[in-house]
Amino acid sequence: MLMSRPLPLLVLLLLLLGTLVATPQGSQAQEATADGSSAAVPVERANARATLRTFLRGWAEADEANSADRPLVIRRIVETLDLSELPSHSRNDLGETLAYLLKTEVLDKHALINYERISDDPSAPPHVVLVSPSGLRVVVGPDERGDWRFTRETVRNIQSIATEFAGRGTVAGVYSVEHLKPPAVALRDALPNWMTKPALVLYVYQWIGLAVLAVLVLVIGRALVYLALALFGRRLTATGLVTEADARYIFNWPLGVVLSMGLWWAFDGWLGLPPPAMRITDVITTLVFGVAAIVMLNRFINVAADRLMVLAGRTETKFDDLLVPFARKSAKIVVTLVGILMILDNLGMDLKTALGTLAIGGLAVSLAAKDTVSNLFGTITIIGDSPFQIGDWIAVDNVEGTVESLGFRSTRVRTFYNSLVTIPNANLISAVVDNYGMRRYRRYMTHLSIAYSTPTDRMEEFCEGIRELIRQHPYTRKDFYFVYFHQYGPHSLDILLYMFFQVPDWGTELRERHRLNADIHRLAKQLGVEFAFPTQTLHLLRGQAETHPDGTPVSDAEAIAGALERSRATVSDIVGRTLGPPGVLPPTVNFAHPHTLAPQMPGAPKAP
Repeated sequence: MLMSRPLPLLVLLLLLLGTLVATPQGSQAQEATADGSSAAVPVERANARATLRTFLRGWAEADEANSADRPLVIRRIVETLDLSELPSHSRNDLGETLAYLLKTEVLDKHALINYERISDDPSAPPHVVLVSPSGLRVVVGPDERGDWRFTRETVRNIQSIATEFAGRGTVAGVYSVEHLKPPAVALRDALPNWMTKPALVLYVYQWIGLAVLAVLVLVIGRALVYLALALFGRRLTATGLVTEADARYIFNWPLGVVLSMGLWWAFDGWLGLPPPAMRITDVITTLVFGVAAIVMLNRFINVAADRLMVLAGRTETKFDDLLVPFARKSAKIVVTLVGILMILDNLGMDLKTALGTLAIGGLAVSLAAKDTVSNLFGTITIIGDSPFQIGDWIAVDNVEGTVESLGFRSTRVRTFYNSLVTIPNANLISAVVDNYGMRRYRRYMTHLSIAYSTPTDRMEEFCEGIRELIRQHPYTRKDFYFVYFHQYGPHSLDILLYMFFQVPDWGTELRERHRLNADIHRLAKQLGVEFAFPTQTLHLLRGQAETHPDGTPVSDAEAIAGALERSRATVSDIVGRTLGPPGVLPPTVNFAHPHTLAPQMPGAPKAP
């Protein structure tokens, strides 16, 4: 079950490894009591006499101990050295090497140590054990807790003092521990003399060892990556979490670097580097390891976000299309910041002090970055309120276009003339955002101008044909539309077309407008309806005066009265044919039934 999910297990392993790297290890980690105070100073390091006795007698105890107890005894010996300047991952191995050198190549070549002459007063000043010919000192002193150890300066100078004492013989009477050599000392003693000579701070074999180790760990690290991909690649892709290309993208060089640095930390203690050189290599390897781990996790976030974007594209809502890019950026920032803090912590920086300084300067930072903070809150508000989504057509202030991306600070809108406008998210909180993309219906209103010569019945037939087109087109709103003879224009009879499209985007709207307009044009051709264009027609009429049957001229008053009577009779005939009997009130427009201008049936409501 667990092996079927190697990717999550690998990520968990990396997180645990980072935690171990960032946690103080070895003998230098201070224990805390239940109330949070530091643990009491051990009796074996309560003063200078006790520390020296623990250090020197410990080697005899280690020699007499069995193989199971010997590491614990040697650990007590190593704890008498202040190794706080050494990398946490190498304090045990390198501390054992330095303790051995301090015993066999420094103290054993100096003099027998009389414990009775050493103060056992915990409040006494630091005890100087010896001073080398060049002035380097071996000192046992208390730290801030009163824990007496060989000081950091002493640890830093052990190899240099050993080099100065190389020509001296061992003092008679000291306890020999030659058979307890650490691997680093055994390796040095097995090399030719020319390789153990000093050269630019280090020994020759140490320079050679650094170069060989660097090449080996890089080659082995790369080989392990290829081996892992070969062994687990199919199983990894079979889970469906990532593809083979994604696995190579995530793990190719970052995992190789991570494994290489792990191998370096496992074997660099064999070189027996002095603490200053060890510190330099630790800074370099820690930075390389941290950067590689951050890059690998960021690549994993990219792959996961791409997979989520594919899943988001299959959903109807676009909210996840907006949320996934924001989550990608947020996760990358969190991973990068945590990684940087872990790197700094492993390099020995006091994060509590650094974070306290940041807290003190928080006010100044917030004042200087108030716009950034406002934009960040604007981003959160936009995601929570969702006034628009990626791909929506919006109009805000004087900007109109399609939403292209949402960032921490701003929203990018692609205008219809293809420029990219960046709007601070803080402005969007108080701005009026007109989201055309959220329209359920998209209105279309126009006037169809037909020639004055069009017969009335042909015009009504044309209007009803347009209504039927609206009813039959698939993307038109069927419950609300108007097609009526609207007005007499200067050069035409104007028919109002007022309707709505029910489409998901602007491109579909344009296509459906085209289809409807083209069908209206075809309908007009078939019905013989001509569209008007601006014209002027001048009619010259030569009339003749109206006369009675007997030939006498009709007076103006008689002509007007006759015209009025004929007009009333004509109107009564027209209304009777179009609306039905007098006093019948046409019903309101009902979109559940076809539009009609036919005469009303009996039983229709009477006019008030």
